[in-house]
Formats: sequence, structure tokens, C-alpha cells
Amino acid sequence: MIPIEELITGEVYFCDARNFTLGRWLGKDFIYVRNKFGTKYFDTEIHWDEGPPNGTAKPLRPANEEELLTFITEEAEVWKVENNK
Repeated sequence: MIPIEELITGEVYFCDARNFTLGRWLGKDFIYVRNKFGTKYFDTEIHWDEGPPNGTAKPLRPANEEELLTFITEEAEVWKVENNK
């Protein structure tokens, strides 16, 4: 697991988390695209180092190129939907 102080704001990480595997570190939490009952939306989870019960995301490594492309594509889809409401 990558400690919170070693994360780079804006980078996408592969994580072991409650509701996601790819998330962008925002400096205080991870934002990710959640898919619940067929609806995609942005959600956040807090780094494991913050402790229970809120710390649920363990970043394992930076996302590779394929994972990054997947994340950016999903992110763009949700932004498009959110901005057309």
C-alpha cells in the first residue's frame, strides 16, 4: 500500500477499496466512477491511513496506461451526463 504522504494529487491509482479499483487522488480522498444499479456517478472514498471507519481505500500502485485510459473514458462519460442535466 502506498502511504498517504507519497500520493501525487491528480494521479490515478489502482486500489483495493470498498467500491472501486481505479481512483484519482484529490489530496484528501479518491474520486472514482461508481456504477450502482446501472447509474454511473462520481463518488469518493478516504485513504486507509485515515483509519476506521472512514478509511476504506488502499492505493496499491499507479494506474498503468490501459487502466488510465479506462478511467479517463468513464470519467468523461459521467462528466458529459452531469453537465447535460
